Amino acid sequence: MAEVLKVVVDTNIIFGAVRGVRPNVEIIERIEDGTLNLFVSERIIQEVVRTSGRKDLDSGPFDPIQIARIKNILSMGFLVLNTSGYAVVGRLLPEDMGDSKFIITALLARAKLVSDDHHITDPVLVRNLSSEGVQVFSAYQFYIQYLATN
Repeated sequence: MAEVLKVVVDTNIIFGAVRGVRPNVEIIERIEDGTLNLFVSERIIQEVVRTSGRKDLDSGPFDPIQIARIKNILSMGFLVLNTSGYAVVGRLLPEDMGDSKFIITALLARAKLVSDDHHITDPVLVRNLSSEGVQVFSAYQFYIQYLATN
């Protein structure tokens, strides 16, 4: 039996899936069917829930059904506790400090990090995280490498 992959997904992956963006949809479907194990932290949950309620999102606000789906996706995650006591430093530090919650969670869970945020997919940061055992993928890269043939 193949090992289930552990993943941390950025807010933009969840939001894209709820709006029907592919391959984000396929990634979230694999979390929902148990093919992928989603890892989240309390800080990730807070950001996703807070941001999903905003009315000024570029693609417009989410309706109540979409917000319920977002919360359902988050509820499937394995909670990585105590991330607030951790910080990333130096070469593992993203340009946007708000993204550090995804990096810390991926480091603690030893999970693959999937994001379409250019701060997280920056080639230097990706290389530095790889040396710490965390692979970073865009949604498309992750889909091609792990899901397209399954």
